[in-house]
Amino acid sequence: MIFMDLQFLIGLILYAFFSPITKLAFKDFAAAMKNADLRFYAVEHILMMLIALVLVHIGRSKTKKDVAGWKRHRNAAIFYSISLIVILAAIPWDRALF
Repeated sequence: MIFMDLQFLIGLILYAFFSPITKLAFKDFAAAMKNADLRFYAVEHILMMLIALVLVHIGRSKTKKDVAGWKRHRNAAIFYSISLIVILAAIPWDRALF
């Protein structure tokens, strides 16, 4: 969970201050929403990563509350697996703007 928090913080700093792609998207946001690649980087990627981070935190809090070992492991497996799927879906596998 700490790794996810740190990764999200670093990504957010890169997203807000250093990314030329997001700077280009925020210059004309309406035009960026019409371009699938710019929309992916400006909105979809950050939103999906935020959803994955929230799922990891929910999974961690649920595993701390459960008493039985099998419930704890089942909830951890469910939330962490869904989070991993969201992370893998948010990675720009086929998009290359540089």
